[in-house]
Amino acid sequence: MNFNIIRPVSIKAKMTILTLVFFVIGIWSLVWYASRILRDDMEKLLGEQQYSTVSMVARQINDEISNRMLALEAVARGISPSILNNAATLQALLEQQPLLQIMFNSGLFVARTDGTAIVDVPHRMQRTGINYLDRDYMIAALKEGKSSIGRPIIGRGNKSPSFAMAVPIRDAQGNVKGALMGATDLGRPNFLDNLTMSSYGPTGGFLLITPRYRQVITATDKKRIMEVLPAAGVNRYVDRNIAGYEGYSLLVNPLGEEQLASVKQIPAAGWYLLLGTPTTEAFQPIRTLQWRVLLAAFVLSLLAGGLIWWLTSRMLRSQLSPMITAAEMVNALAAGNRIPQPLPVIRQDEIGQLVGGFNRLLLSLGQRENALKESEENLAITLQSIGDGVISTDEAGRVTRLNPTAERLCGWPLADAAGRPLAEVFRIVNANTREAVTDPVHVVMASGQVVGLANHSLLLARGGQEYQIADSAAPIRNAAGEIVGVVLVFSDVTDKYRAEQKLRESEEGNRLLVTNLSSGLVVHASDTTILFSNPMASTILGLSSDQMRGKQAIDPAWCFFGENGIPLPLEEYPVNRVRLSGESIENQILGIHRPDLPEPIWVLCNAYPVTGARGELLKVVVTFSDITLRKQIEDELRAKSAEIEQFIYTVSHDLRSPLVTIKTFMGYLEKDMAEGNRESLAQDIHYIHGAADKMKLLLDELLEFSRIGRIEAPLVKVPLRELLDEVLGTMAGAISERSVDIHLPEAGLIISGDRTRLSRLWQNLIENAVKYSRNDIMPRIEIGWQQVNAETVFFVQDNGIGINPSHLGRIFGIFEKLDPGSPGAGLGLSMVQRIVEKYGGRIWVESDGTGTGSCFRFTLPWALKGEVTV
Repeated sequence: MNFNIIRPVSIKAKMTILTLVFFVIGIWSLVWYASRILRDDMEKLLGEQQYSTVSMVARQINDEISNRMLALEAVARGISPSILNNAATLQALLEQQPLLQIMFNSGLFVARTDGTAIVDVPHRMQRTGINYLDRDYMIAALKEGKSSIGRPIIGRGNKSPSFAMAVPIRDAQGNVKGALMGATDLGRPNFLDNLTMSSYGPTGGFLLITPRYRQVITATDKKRIMEVLPAAGVNRYVDRNIAGYEGYSLLVNPLGEEQLASVKQIPAAGWYLLLGTPTTEAFQPIRTLQWRVLLAAFVLSLLAGGLIWWLTSRMLRSQLSPMITAAEMVNALAAGNRIPQPLPVIRQDEIGQLVGGFNRLLLSLGQRENALKESEENLAITLQSIGDGVISTDEAGRVTRLNPTAERLCGWPLADAAGRPLAEVFRIVNANTREAVTDPVHVVMASGQVVGLANHSLLLARGGQEYQIADSAAPIRNAAGEIVGVVLVFSDVTDKYRAEQKLRESEEGNRLLVTNLSSGLVVHASDTTILFSNPMASTILGLSSDQMRGKQAIDPAWCFFGENGIPLPLEEYPVNRVRLSGESIENQILGIHRPDLPEPIWVLCNAYPVTGARGELLKVVVTFSDITLRKQIEDELRAKSAEIEQFIYTVSHDLRSPLVTIKTFMGYLEKDMAEGNRESLAQDIHYIHGAADKMKLLLDELLEFSRIGRIEAPLVKVPLRELLDEVLGTMAGAISERSVDIHLPEAGLIISGDRTRLSRLWQNLIENAVKYSRNDIMPRIEIGWQQVNAETVFFVQDNGIGINPSHLGRIFGIFEKLDPGSPGAGLGLSMVQRIVEKYGGRIWVESDGTGTGSCFRFTLPWALKGEVTV
């Protein structure tokens, strides 16, 4: 409860009001509880009485319906097929059933199996000849062979709300031959009226409902006959009753009225009977009683309030008089400047204890005042001796105090600065822009938080001196938490600022040096975690600085291997070697595998440990330079060196043989000339000429082979078909002699390059195909090009002697001849390979073996340069 609303009222009034409030709450709570219990009891009593009534009426309706259904079934069993086929006899039979006519106020009629009425009693209903097969009761009797009660509808004959009961007419074998119906007109007096028309109280009444059709059959309120109930899900009470509920409860009917209602099922018809009474009528006695009790409680509350006020006033007046006297003495003490004295204790009760506590409070306040004075003296001494400048202001930003350090730095003595705005005494600007800095007092007063000056703040002293300062400002709050001023603490950091400025300039120079370093630089922590890497390291390793930061040497992103191509174990990684041995690594050549590159990157690596004062490892610095190009050149030089060595060896070997022949037969020539042996002279000269020709052929091909490395002729664009026609023209004799079938590609492809070298490329391949053609079949050579995976692949394919697969790897070697007896020096395919490589391409041969032919395929990307036209 919020007692603030009665705070200005006297204690006497407060106690009287609180006592009265608690008393009234108790009375009204009792009234509410009694009314609630009484209503629940009344609801139970009325509900049980109502349910007993509806059960009795429902049982009577159930009996009436059962009797009528049994009567119809008894008459139906007496209708034989012969009677059914004789309308007059059937008419007479029905008219002899006066009891049935009394039971069904809308008469009886019989229908054939097609649903057409053939007999009607009484005749005034005029149902004869009408087809009723669309009625649910007729369908149940004729089609399903069972007795049923139909849905209430407007009758065709009487034009009034009606419902019918139907039973099947069977022959001796049980087959349905017709149906007997009894109709009840709900608009006329009927057997249901005697039971449901009686009201229950002034406004309560009955509802007879068919759940199957969610429809009212009849009701005490005739306006509700044939009323359709809400669909499923609209009214939960209707859905509950239709589901088979029996009993009493409070509910809201489809008309929106709250009722006390009882429900009872009627099994014989599948209906249920509802008896409802509006709650305004059922609980009217309870409401009357509640109003009477509330009136009595109101009168009792008024009487009790007056009595409590009178008793409380008298009691408090006598009990609180000592406290009132003490309060008057306290006011007198507060009005004067005298030192508070202890108040007298009149008696030792609660009031006396209160006065004694007040006296002890006065003693404590005196002690605290003395301590406060001592604290203020200590604070003044501290401010005088502190090395930082301290300035305090009031809430308007006027200076109230400066310590000696602040006086010295600002150039203002306290006597001159007191009462002046802080911005006049404490002038600060930005050291770089010389623009004024926002007054910290305004910032603190606006935010109520401790704030610090921005970097590069410069204090302009009164005498013209300038000091780089660091400071902070904080609010001064009173006991209520209100800001009553600001305290500013600042220090002279000029020397520190200059040193930091020099350090920043040095760091910036070092940073630029490391950033622009042509070598990669990576700094590892003692656990091999990467702390820093420069841009060149990212370029070489393919990882950004953010991706490398935090990785370790054991991370799977790295893969180092030695010059021999074998991956290094983890302990041989540079950073791990330095970490384990403590020694530097100089000029180690390493290979680095990058997943985004097909070939490794080769680096020249150096690593150095960085140790602390006690020799402990702090960091490991690793530098590396990309020597991939140098490594490739070295590998190429080694390969060329090996090739030259093989070339010299082969040339010397191939030249030695004809020289030996020449030298040998020159000796024979001298001998035969001396002996005059002319026949031998001619043979000697023949062998000498043959050896000389062989040497000339070898030297010519070596000269041509050496010239391939230099493309001296100007580059031209030439159609491939034109180039092939020229080559075939120069080989026309050999092609005609062997009757070679040549197949050329269609025109469309243009290539660029040295026309002579390109001609020599295709000429050597075609000569090779002609040379190694088979004698048992017509030689056939196909020349063309294909697009394979966006790459242009040229080919020369023949049906010649083929190549053993074991020789495919050495066929392009220098002086390699698979048939030693074949003409030439064995440099043709080597020259072809060199020409292809000069155009940035590659060449290979395909053959399934001896006698299957071969196909030479090659690429010339630099000759195409993307200028392929179709």
